[in-house]
Amino acid sequence: DRTMLLDQSVNCLREAIQRRELSKAKLKHKENPQQLDEDAIDRASASTRVVLASVLRAQNKIDQARNELSVATEILQQAFHDDPTSPARASALATALNNAGFFAKQDSDFTTAATYYSRALELRHGFLGPDHPQTIATIHNQAELADARGDSDEVGRIRADILKRLGFEADTDPDMFHHPSPIGTSGPSIPPQRPHGS
Repeated sequence: DRTMLLDQSVNCLREAIQRRELSKAKLKHKENPQQLDEDAIDRASASTRVVLASVLRAQNKIDQARNELSVATEILQQAFHDDPTSPARASALATALNNAGFFAKQDSDFTTAATYYSRALELRHGFLGPDHPQTIATIHNQAELADARGDSDEVGRIRADILKRLGFEADTDPDMFHHPSPIGTSGPSIPPQRPHGS
């Protein structure tokens, strides 16, 4: 059942984080660890914490989810600060920020959600491009945020922009979208076939 699967997921994710921490400890005892550096292990653990936070949120363990996401975001922000030209670091940070926006939206903290989504979009747009699925997923989440605020004009504008990015005609119904997944990373619902010429 769902509860058992979520519990198993949490256990597996926590074990993965622990194993990475053990790997980091072992590296400190080697004279020339060229295969994997400590920063790479920290970034991998942080990305795992982002997923763990989403699973904890699905279990309604809000405080634990916030803590895991906060720790992950701090690590990923520092990693990006250390190398702001790295697409991998930008992508990992954008995912954490996007999920933080989704959590804030679920908490009805719309101002904070908008801030997180804007920062995630800035990173995804800059590193992945305007038409990348992850960029569009964040834009879709901004539309869902506008919908939660009751701003139907903004929802329509954002969804029309998404359709344009996907190559659909201007008269395509923007109501074809559905709500994002519980972890806040899904994109729009796209009809089975795209128009010709896209």
